Amino acid sequence: MKITLFEIFAISLVLLVSESLSDSLYLSHRRCSPVGTSVVTTRLDGSSDSCICHPPPPSTTTIHSPPPHKWVRRHRPPQATWKCTTIAALTTKAAPTVTTNGLENSLVLLKEAKVKLRRISVQGAPIQKGQPKKGVENGPMLIRSSGIVEFLQDVGHDILDYGNIHLGEIFNAASVGGNVSIHDPADVGEATHHIYNNTKQILEENRFPLTFGGDHALAIGTLSAMSEYYPDLAGIYIDAHADINTVDTSPSGNMHGMPLSFVINELYGCNSNLTDFSWVAARIPAANVAHIALRDVDPGETAIIDRLGMASFTMRDIDRYGIRRVVDLTLDRIKGKTRPLYVSMDIDSLDDMEIGSTTGTPVPGGLTLREALAMIEDLYRSANIVGFELAEVNPALGSEEAGRRVAEISRHILACVFGSCYGRRV
Repeated sequence: MKITLFEIFAISLVLLVSESLSDSLYLSHRRCSPVGTSVVTTRLDGSSDSCICHPPPPSTTTIHSPPPHKWVRRHRPPQATWKCTTIAALTTKAAPTVTTNGLENSLVLLKEAKVKLRRISVQGAPIQKGQPKKGVENGPMLIRSSGIVEFLQDVGHDILDYGNIHLGEIFNAASVGGNVSIHDPADVGEATHHIYNNTKQILEENRFPLTFGGDHALAIGTLSAMSEYYPDLAGIYIDAHADINTVDTSPSGNMHGMPLSFVINELYGCNSNLTDFSWVAARIPAANVAHIALRDVDPGETAIIDRLGMASFTMRDIDRYGIRRVVDLTLDRIKGKTRPLYVSMDIDSLDDMEIGSTTGTPVPGGLTLREALAMIEDLYRSANIVGFELAEVNPALGSEEAGRRVAEISRHILACVFGSCYGRRV
């Protein structure tokens, strides 16, 4: 095989140009002006070029007028030039890659990681008597099976898992399912009182309560404890339903649709005939509570929300403004950026196409997983979240595949609460 002199010249030229471009590709289209401008460009190997625009050298060329009718090379005055110094790559240890059931930690540099390490106490609240469908008492087990507890430990959080709360003798002796009504609330009253006591203990230990449900009646206990510990507490209730029915307005009698009516100050006394809840103190002002993702609200609930002037954002609002704008509006209304914030989330806030009917009261047209993660991420960045609960996960409903999907969705949501959104640290 013969190589001509021209081919050798062409190969040499390509190599020379390639090296030159790799060093200063960014500067190839940037004019060196004004003098003194500095630019730092980073290479793929981590090293960088620090370049400064130097003034042109003084001209020593005498310019003569060209003879008429002759082509001559036009003289160009001296130009300012880039002078570069190569800086070696810094050796910075990257955060280790840890994978727990498919959820990967970030590869961001340790010095850039912004995740706030917390002292977290996990508690399962296997309450099911706030509604008539069997299986929701196994929600905490399904959420744990996602590996979220192990993932948070791997990130570096201090985790204590208290297991499931003992909900009392009346609760355990009562039959599961059936037509549970507000006319027989002893089981729910005892169960939520135990949830209150357990949450209160976690707070007194200066830890973050993370609660897995169980039906949403559990919020009677958690919100009672949170508002007692944090007198200026703000709350965001993420749910397809308002859950603010009272004894007089509830069309179903299901107590998982009533928790907010027990803890909001302006509704004190509206459920006074339910003596099993005499331990509950309604401490939270209505102005400190907001709803997000509403789309199935009873007429009595609408009247209460309007009368109290509560912040409530429906799915139509999210479609109109976008989820990030809704989060901003919510925090502004309840002053959630300057107060401790508790977030109570029902899995039915997500669209039924996302969760596959693995909840007792699914409603079409809800949040996508992407919207849910964006919402939680913005709350993490903008507010001081002091507690979180995820309710109404029912593995007995929907298919086995849907159950696995909801476990994965729950894991991503809960990881995002602590700054690990989309599988990364933020």
